[in-house]
Amino acid sequence: MTTENVKASLMKGITAQFTLGKHVIEYWGSAYTGKETLKVDGELIKEARSFKTSSCHKFDIDGKACKLDVIVKPFRKSTAVISLMCDGVLEQSYQLKYGTIRKVAWYFKAIQLMAFFALGWMFMSDVISVMELIILAGIILTVSELFFKQHGWTIEEQNPCN
Repeated sequence: MTTENVKASLMKGITAQFTLGKHVIEYWGSAYTGKETLKVDGELIKEARSFKTSSCHKFDIDGKACKLDVIVKPFRKSTAVISLMCDGVLEQSYQLKYGTIRKVAWYFKAIQLMAFFALGWMFMSDVISVMELIILAGIILTVSELFFKQHGWTIEEQNPCN
């Protein structure tokens, strides 16, 4: 299984490249602008702007009726599926999932908890003010999100059932 043909980024959008015989099909879509482009062998076939959670692009290659489907589930599951079908046969399909891609050890979670206990103790003993408490708690949360969790896209190729 190879997934180097699909790249996903919240800032740069989703890029997918499919190979069908001697033809190269390229798809790009942006979540921010809603713009989608579809190229076959470097030639622009379709350009659209849509904020829908699914899109279907139909085109012909060497007399074959092809269809590229993009389905995004942004709210609950944060997943996307990009699939290419030609003449009713699934050629390639990729599933993208956004979430935590690295597990965090329990002792890193304990460090954050101990830092909050220390902040609470300093606040209750009048060592720091409410404003300092809020600022320091924000710094602890930001540092723990940046260093102890790593979010990203997991891309899996889905094999056709033939």
